[in-house]
Amino acid sequence: MPLVEEVEHRVSRLEIIVEDIIGDRPVLISQRLDQLYEKIERDKTEILTKTERDKTELLEKMSA
Repeated sequence: MPLVEEVEHRVSRLEIIVEDIIGDRPVLISQRLDQLYEKIERDKTEILTKTERDKTELLEKMSA
């Protein structure tokens, strides 16, 4: 059975390896998710505005 010191050393090495592998990826992923959320919100607003405009035009045509 490995000693506590050996396990600590292994964990430390694994942390360094994982950090080297993933690097800034979590930050980049977070930034991309923020960008996608902003785009979705803009698109949603655009769609709702167009729908409301179309609805108003249709109601105007129906009442004329």
